[in-house]
Amino acid sequence: MEDAHDTDPHVPLSVQETNELRARETEAAKYVAKRLREAQQQEQVDARGLAFIHNNLSASHQSQINSYYCGPATLVISFMNRGISMTQSQAGSLLRTTTAGTAWSGVNAAVSNPTGYPMRDVYNYKLGYVRYYPLNLPSAPGPGQVGSFKNVLIRDIDAGFPLMGNVWQVRGGPHLLGHPDREIFHWVNIRGYSNSAALTNIADPASGAPSLSWSSAVPKFSSNDTEKMVRMMGGRGYVF
Repeated sequence: MEDAHDTDPHVPLSVQETNELRARETEAAKYVAKRLREAQQQEQVDARGLAFIHNNLSASHQSQINSYYCGPATLVISFMNRGISMTQSQAGSLLRTTTAGTAWSGVNAAVSNPTGYPMRDVYNYKLGYVRYYPLNLPSAPGPGQVGSFKNVLIRDIDAGFPLMGNVWQVRGGPHLLGHPDREIFHWVNIRGYSNSAALTNIADPASGAPSLSWSSAVPKFSSNDTEKMVRMMGGRGYVF
């Protein structure tokens, strides 16, 4: 979506969900440590001798059908990564997307047992089981948050599951490629990683969107510095 102000309530997770989320982060860290060791042993290394791994899901893309449908479009793209079909209109209805966009939290999706995190809830609803969790990021994420994101990014992409990021781009701060220098809340599909997750690869539904005057400057797919990507998600977060 375009210019906006943050009115998100940042719904707290239950103790059980917080514990489950932390367990997934711990599992991801162990997986990545093993993956990097194996890459070293197989001499999958860069010029410095460091492990060099990369992976991407299918190059799926849809342009958002209006200025505030980045959430439904991102959800549809993420379903396409898993071979699941849904239209943006169907997604928007389930997400309860309004002209203000798709909420990070605070809106109960039109599915059974919603948790107040609509993107997470609709994805789990279509999968048929609880697999995705939302991770709230502080307004200024630090190295710990960057490292944890890299771990879950590698783990989930290798398992064949995309992530969904809710970026909060502010004037003068880092922006996605082609996005104008102003405040923009925006959902993107996170489809892969390069350089051992030093780069985060996304599909951006703003590309080609007929109702965004700047959409022609936005590439469908781009690689973004992961530290900057996490900074852009600060104050919101990602679903993994």
